[in-house]
Amino acid sequence: MKSSEQLYGFKPSSIQIDGMWKNEKPHLKRKDIETILPISGIVTGRNKTEMKLGFKILGWELPDSRVAISDNPKLDKPNPEKLLNMVSKMSCQSPIYFGDSIDDYLLVKNFNEQSKTHMEFCCVGENNQIPVWNYKVKTIMDFFKTDGANS
Repeated sequence: MKSSEQLYGFKPSSIQIDGMWKNEKPHLKRKDIETILPISGIVTGRNKTEMKLGFKILGWELPDSRVAISDNPKLDKPNPEKLLNMVSKMSCQSPIYFGDSIDDYLLVKNFNEQSKTHMEFCCVGENNQIPVWNYKVKTIMDFFKTDGANS
């Protein structure tokens, strides 16, 4: 499977090697998150085709209503509109967002400013200049192993 052909519909003329996606290693395996995947949603900067490829690699399935893709740059992080819609549709009472970038932090900050629901933020990995978080873990699975005790 050639990623350029699958993702963009053409064979590259100047790049003759497989894309870096072939070297990516998932941080989460389906067996690790089977219990939380049914109540999860994803907000990503990837487009729909990239997301489908990622899900195929991971062996995940989520309904389209719980995956917010990048289809309109004005609505990308840190704009909270997609996240507000997803949380509303999922009827979340105590949502938590796992992120590793300043855009993720700003997304949650903006969500909290515009929502009647409070969302907590879990900083995953390095700090990446994120000023405030409710929890901090090395990997997402560490949160579930310790009940978020690394805050």
